[in-house]
Amino acid sequence: MCELFKNIFISCAVLFLCCVFVYAKAPQLPAWYNSPYDIYPRSEYLAQKGTGKKAEEAKINALAELSKVISTSIQNQETADSYLQQNNGTALNHKELEQHVTVSTQSELSGVEYSEVFYLKKIKEYSCVAYLNREAAWEQQELKIKGFKRAFRSLYDEGNELL
Repeated sequence: MCELFKNIFISCAVLFLCCVFVYAKAPQLPAWYNSPYDIYPRSEYLAQKGTGKKAEEAKINALAELSKVISTSIQNQETADSYLQQNNGTALNHKELEQHVTVSTQSELSGVEYSEVFYLKKIKEYSCVAYLNREAAWEQQELKIKGFKRAFRSLYDEGNELL
């Protein structure tokens, strides 16, 4: 009977050591891997995950995903013409204003930070999170919007003066 307990004990010890070895060898996923907002709360951060075959590619893709969320640019192009036409002693003043407004997306982000790059050997893929503090991002965008507003208002006022 003592021999039986000894064999059971040894078997349990071997099984325990095998489990410890397998668990220690398995990769631990970063806390952000399945959901970046678990680590970077939506109330404080803008965060997007990127993946790639190389570490740098994962960072670039994370930045690209983040830039889709935040960047917009407005361009305004105006052409003003004014000429005087004289016909049989009468003068006609002609003014013309042509305006084109273009809205496009472009990436001009500053203050972006990155998580550590993680390699998941099982699927041969690197992952990374690009994140930006919401308050800092708002301040950055607010300055750009105010600049666009001033430029637009100036052009608008100049156009009104020509009419």
